[in-house]
Amino acid sequence: MSRVTCVTSAQCVLPQGVFSSENGPCRLPSSRHGAHGSHRHISAIRGVSMASNSSKNSLVSSQRAFAQGAIKGFGQRDLQLTSRAGRRPRWTARQYAARAEDTEDKAIEDLSGKIRWLPPIGREDYMYPEGSEEDKTTMTLPCFPLGIAYLPGTDQVLNIFEPRYRQMYNDILFNGSRRFVVPMVSQVDGRFAEVAAVFYLDDLKEVSEQTGDRVKYVCSHKVVGRVKINHILNPTVWRDRSAYLKVDAEDMVDADMEEDHTVAEASLSELLKAVMVMQVHLDQDVRLEVPLADGKVDVSPTSDGYWFVVNQWQEFCHQRLLMVQAKGQQKIQELLMPYVQKDDRTPTGQYVVNFEKLPEDVKTKLKTIQSGSNEELQELMSDPYMPFQLLLQADRHHERLVLLEEMIEEEHKRLQARAALKNLFKSE
Repeated sequence: MSRVTCVTSAQCVLPQGVFSSENGPCRLPSSRHGAHGSHRHISAIRGVSMASNSSKNSLVSSQRAFAQGAIKGFGQRDLQLTSRAGRRPRWTARQYAARAEDTEDKAIEDLSGKIRWLPPIGREDYMYPEGSEEDKTTMTLPCFPLGIAYLPGTDQVLNIFEPRYRQMYNDILFNGSRRFVVPMVSQVDGRFAEVAAVFYLDDLKEVSEQTGDRVKYVCSHKVVGRVKINHILNPTVWRDRSAYLKVDAEDMVDADMEEDHTVAEASLSELLKAVMVMQVHLDQDVRLEVPLADGKVDVSPTSDGYWFVVNQWQEFCHQRLLMVQAKGQQKIQELLMPYVQKDDRTPTGQYVVNFEKLPEDVKTKLKTIQSGSNEELQELMSDPYMPFQLLLQADRHHERLVLLEEMIEEEHKRLQARAALKNLFKSE
């Protein structure tokens, strides 16, 4: 079956954003990446492509765009749905898209307000004065800002091509430290998170000859910890890109290390087990998978305990997003393909279907599919990485346990609703 993209009321999703046309058909550019968002997201402001998390990084782009509006499109190609010029459609895409986008923006704003951010580094009145390594209060580390929150205990691969970061890797190899900090960058205003992951370089491969010097190094790392950034030592180099950033930072140490967390850990463990059992019972397509030891989930404050569970939860959320998108796309394919005519194709190979010519029941079903898929995506998360930054910045293990339990409780409630609906149908 050919891939189908539904774009109604002349609004299209592009890799760069959204454009609209009041009258006539709009063109959705071809994509070779499919519904699963498997394209690699390359940071526009930093000289790196995140090879190890190529599909995860698409959450920031294609998945987030898909979640923004009920009827903006599903990131596929080969079919367009248009309305005749000069006629107002029976339902307005712009209204649904604006309402969904307002909801997402509010959720992102609420999350962003809970995260501790450094002052905007791009401003000329940046509040932290330039310093030198002698001014440090703790330790000086290279800084490599990236777009997402990385979790301790995970493995990451970066492709390095920008000159300043080529120099950074040369420096950390020469001095033997092999470490640098990676703060999350706000998608809203470009600020850096105050608490950052610490990358340790495990392996570096020189690939400039194979890539025609487009990529210098392919680097493998382990995320070995967290630091609190006190201030940036050389902020002006961020504006002119003359060198990589250096920060004054200190290790994050939990303030409640000596406290007993048995009760809170047991509560989270029981909730995790309940969710995994219900996912199996309800035959969910995507399931959370964490190992049990003596009938318990290890959520102790270690890389193999709590942070491993968080990483599995992040991966589960990612896979659910992809699954919801793919199912919505499949339903639209099945609904609209009977109305595709062989001759209704553009020079680029896209099919064009006139929305006004569709039967009324098909229009209604289309609206229902798109609205339902969007609602489920909105329930998953508005920004896929901000919640994990909250975990990263918490300075108490008990706080992290509570935050993660709140996240997983939402999945528990969703499963309970599914189970109740299933039992209702059985009783009938």
